[in-house]
Formats: sequence, C-alpha cells, structure tokens
Amino acid sequence: MTTDHQTDHKNDHEDWRELARQIQQENNPQKMIELVQQLIAKFDEQQSRKTPLPTPQPQNRPGSPEV
Repeated sequence: MTTDHQTDHKNDHEDWRELARQIQQENNPQKMIELVQQLIAKFDEQQSRKTPLPTPQPQNRPGSPEV
C-alpha cells in the first residue's frame, strides 16, 4: 500500500524525468526554454518541500574565547 506522500514523490520524480526527456528531444529553442523553466520550477518545488537540515551549533574550541 502506498501513501499519498509516496505517490506524490513518485509522480514528481516521473514528472521531472519526462520534462528532461522532452528537453532532450526538443528542436525548437523557444519551446526548449519553456520546458527548462518548467523543470527548474519542479526542482524548486521539490526542494521547498524537503525538510531543512539542522544548522550546526558553533562549538567552542580549547583556547578560543567564549562567545
């Protein structure tokens, strides 16, 4: 059984792959630019949905002044 999240992830993965295939086969430069913009938008959308990585906390090193 797949969850909606898994289905969305799979669909997104297939969507950008399909866009990449279309870009490779496109001969019209204007259409190619449009497809690349769609691909970039898909990538940005995927990145914004990922959880951000925790930022490392600064560590005091021996001999360094405390902050």
